[in-house]
Amino acid sequence: MTLDDIFEEMKKAQNICVLAHENPDGDAIGSSLGLYHILTDMGKNVEVLMKNVPETYCFLPGAEMIKEEPTVEKFDLAIVVDCPDLKRVNSGLIKYFEMARVKVEFDHHMNNSMFADYNIVNHVSPACCQILVASFDYLEVELSKETMTCFLTGIITDTGRI
Repeated sequence: MTLDDIFEEMKKAQNICVLAHENPDGDAIGSSLGLYHILTDMGKNVEVLMKNVPETYCFLPGAEMIKEEPTVEKFDLAIVVDCPDLKRVNSGLIKYFEMARVKVEFDHHMNNSMFADYNIVNHVSPACCQILVASFDYLEVELSKETMTCFLTGIITDTGRI
């Protein structure tokens, strides 16, 4: 399992959902929306599924695309960000992760349970967004201003600057 394998799965998938933990913070929302921009730039149909999004983060590019319920019944690929175990994923949405053909997670929590098919976990990283920046840098994916705005928000909020 490598980032290259995950990137190949992203390329193969058409319908992708991105999920995060309940009561999302800046890192969860920033990670989710950053991925949204990367994947839609790749031509993918992406749904960011999240409940109880604080209005504080409505300024983020793509925030209006966050949905509480999907429009797709089953996804080719599901990605969970900033979440150490499935119990913390937004209730009612976990079934979309479980039913997906391929499951991926990006996380930075020490107590991660490694619950996906592909797990990118770095517990010394200060934020999930930082892991995503490094991952897509390795993959030589150019990150847009919108993507970086989302990722920077996650890094700032998870390092105690806001």
